[in-house]
Amino acid sequence: MTDSSTGETDVTLVASLRSVLRLYFFRSLGRGAAAHAGAVFVLATTAILLWLALDRYSQDQPAQFWIAGLVGIAWYVLAGIAVAWLMAASSRPAVSLKSTAWIVAATAPLLVAGFWLSSIAETDRGAMWILLVSLVVATLYAARALKAVTGHRQVPALILAICASLLANFCSDALYVNPSLWIVGSAAVAADDLTDQEGLLFDQSAKIDAAVAGLAAPSGADAAAYMLGFAGVGEERVFAQEIDLAARVIGARYGTSHRTVLLVNDRRDRDTHPLATVSGLELTLQQLGERMDRDRDVLFLVLSSHGSAEPELAVSNGALPLNQLDGEVLASALKESAIRWKVIVISACYAGGFIPPLQDDNTIILTAAAADRTSFGCGTDRDLTYFGEAFFRDALPSAPSLKAAFDTASVALAAREKAEQETPSHPQAYYGNAMVTKLMALEHATSPPLTVRR
Repeated sequence: MTDSSTGETDVTLVASLRSVLRLYFFRSLGRGAAAHAGAVFVLATTAILLWLALDRYSQDQPAQFWIAGLVGIAWYVLAGIAVAWLMAASSRPAVSLKSTAWIVAATAPLLVAGFWLSSIAETDRGAMWILLVSLVVATLYAARALKAVTGHRQVPALILAICASLLANFCSDALYVNPSLWIVGSAAVAADDLTDQEGLLFDQSAKIDAAVAGLAAPSGADAAAYMLGFAGVGEERVFAQEIDLAARVIGARYGTSHRTVLLVNDRRDRDTHPLATVSGLELTLQQLGERMDRDRDVLFLVLSSHGSAEPELAVSNGALPLNQLDGEVLASALKESAIRWKVIVISACYAGGFIPPLQDDNTIILTAAAADRTSFGCGTDRDLTYFGEAFFRDALPSAPSLKAAFDTASVALAAREKAEQETPSHPQAYYGNAMVTKLMALEHATSPPLTVRR
């Protein structure tokens, strides 16, 4: 039977799936290259099940099913439908949406495997090559299938489909779409229950009160140092682990170990620390400002998260409805706290964009990247970002000064990015003159640098 509107021949489910197998092995599709609605369902389901298995394999133990991840899966399914529709609309001669959906579904398992392999690659360069090969092979599959269905090369349709796919991927990154269907730890799973969100957020104020109240009082008349850490994204463990390391290193170097408050989003643990939220950050800064001697004491503020060019730091923790943190909000919160002496370290993409709203004579600001550059090393399989490794792990524990540590880390990052053929992140530093003098006195008064292991 032939579809009179498109000229396509109806085939059975088995024949349609057999055509896909021939496509995978670059064999001629012949006249059997026609779509079947059941084949689209089978192929799409196979891709989702493959992702489910691979995603589960890459998680820490134990992991449990996380239903909120279905929202991320739905996003990619809708993106696939949109690409299929654009391909059908731009093909000449005409081709049905069923046929282009069949083609997109046929490439889906390959793309799932490719994206997963790239996520566990040991280097960014390796990840890039895996992604490139996957995309090239998927494009070849689509080109051959379109020609078999229509009898003609469909170059405009392919170009439009590739552009739409890249746009969908860009939007996924910008919106921090998380298709993970697994979450670590039973406590985190329980906390993700939508019925418990209000109670969880309501408890944060009391947890912050308790954390600040438990800080040790300074001894003597010399300036004391405090630390506030903020790990913004709970779906990737790298940020929580980086803030934990920063707390230990700064604690050892500047004596903040018993005067540290950590605000942490970590899907593995929502109980140990208060959650990282914008309102929580504002409240903690206010309470620290009241507790500190504002004219004498120094605050180390360390933030680690995804970043965007607004500038803005991502704040997310499962399905909790959280606001994002931008430079103006952070500057306003610091101003309201009336904390005078500040060292601010921001480990995120585009973090240099935070310098203009935060800079003053009493502040030092160190960022992992320039305002127009990305940083590297985020991911569920990472312990630290590249900046975290270079600065907190390798340089600061034994450096004679904060500036020396930053300079050493910047050189190490540049060498690593060059070796891996990455676009340089160009870490940025702003040194307020009064804060430089203040920090020199603090560094002279504190213990000699200690080596802190990860």
